[in-house]
Amino acid sequence: MIAPHPHASAAALSIAALLLCTGCGGGDPAAKIERERAVEPAPRVPLSRDEQDRVIRMVHEAVDEESGVTYAVWTETQLAAEKGSLLFEEWSVMPRGGTSYEVRFICTLLQNDATRVQRGYSWSVDGLLHVVGAPRALNFPGSSARTTTPLDIERRRRVLQDQTYSLE
Repeated sequence: MIAPHPHASAAALSIAALLLCTGCGGGDPAAKIERERAVEPAPRVPLSRDEQDRVIRMVHEAVDEESGVTYAVWTETQLAAEKGSLLFEEWSVMPRGGTSYEVRFICTLLQNDATRVQRGYSWSVDGLLHVVGAPRALNFPGSSARTTTPLDIERRRRVLQDQTYSLE
């Protein structure tokens, strides 16, 4: 029988360790970049204007289960209940995955006391199945903050004109 060389097992272990390490992060830098690209999400492709219009039209034509009217009529009813005038309105579509979208309606109202208020609603839409979820009210930062009234404006004007006037 032939006796194994005493250093043969250490050399075999060194080679095995070297082979394992090259698979754990070493190796070809181009292969490493390809592995990282495979993990990164694909860049989001913006929706065409036609696709946005199609998804918004789906929301407009969908029927609200509670009231039995389309969401186009429902939105107009919500705005008519507000006290004041509509200044701006915007419908937008944001992709949320394969064929899922979020449609938002945001408007700015000028109330009768000359304050501006934002209101808005959003709907979840499945573009493939043509399913529109129930509307959710959007919360805007500062919407619960105190609004400026004509009395506040008058007080500020008096402070600027008369240095002895106090706001308290």
